[in-house]
Amino acid sequence: MIEKMKAGGVVLCGGKSTRMGTSKAWLEFGNEAMLQRIVRILQQILDPIVVVKAAGQDIPDLPASIFVVEDFHPGLGPLAGIQCGLMKLNELGVDCGFVTACDAPLLNIKLVQRLTDLVADHSEIVLLDEGKFQHVLCAAYRSSVGETAKHLIAENRMRPIFLTDEHPTRFVPIESVLDIDPSLDSLKNLNTKEDYDRALLLLAETES
Repeated sequence: MIEKMKAGGVVLCGGKSTRMGTSKAWLEFGNEAMLQRIVRILQQILDPIVVVKAAGQDIPDLPASIFVVEDFHPGLGPLAGIQCGLMKLNELGVDCGFVTACDAPLLNIKLVQRLTDLVADHSEIVLLDEGKFQHVLCAAYRSSVGETAKHLIAENRMRPIFLTDEHPTRFVPIESVLDIDPSLDSLKNLNTKEDYDRALLLLAETES
């Protein structure tokens, strides 16, 4: 039997939010900001939680237990955020981390649990596979993968999917998680105001 690993969470919130036109971390979602919601969801099963922000970025108030770190490589995209978050988890002695962005407020905690449970010595990265697209920001990683991200950045190989070339990876077919997230709400990233408005409608439907 494979011993279950200690799992933390990494939330990336340092993006420029160009298409949204305003900071996604601060967008209201229900009675809280979107970043606060993501952190609260992950805290149900993951500890510790690391939030990666841009240098000097103002973010909503978070519980004192949350580790907030600044991106080592401003403006270089999600791979840099993944590096920062995983290296912090590794420093804290955490085996693996679930990585998400702050713009997925409909994240399903059962999906998070399933992906983190699949991380083991023979599967150092676990991500959802949609055929032509793999969801690197709804994925679980061994915390040691942060060092590989560091090397990829030094080589100017900036796509997070390149991490799977360097580590044993389990590609989970998207169809296999429909039993817990039938509408794949966990993958609904909010990039535009239209996305945000649709997500608010979905939230209202679930709370009615």
